[in-house]
Amino acid sequence: MKILAVDDDLMILELLKEAMAALGEFEVETASSGEMAIEIIRERGPVYDCFLLDIQMPETDGIEVCKTIRAIPGCEHTPVIMATAMSQTAYMERAYAAGATDYLIKPFDFIELNTRLNAAVRTDQSDGPT
Repeated sequence: MKILAVDDDLMILELLKEAMAALGEFEVETASSGEMAIEIIRERGPVYDCFLLDIQMPETDGIEVCKTIRAIPGCEHTPVIMATAMSQTAYMERAYAAGATDYLIKPFDFIELNTRLNAAVRTDQSDGPT
């Protein structure tokens, strides 16, 4: 499974890469800003199986990144999981309204993240465009 993880905290990105590699079946690429993520996605196209986005980032937050992803051809149905410390209902509502598939509050358990990633991708494969 190819994942693009987006977070402005480089330690979190490194931890994600290491933990997901240890779980197996995951190839994690990272972007340290929303702008960088959007640029990567536009350059490479719909090559990712899932996006993992932080909400609180400078300049372009994860919710805006999610909206942009949904507008990129081929990414309209790719699972987007928000992985954030923002636990308030208003953030969750905004994330789901922007097209998020799931919402995971930091600090999260990597086994739970693994389960949610697999569930999101399975759902996308069964509900995707025909």
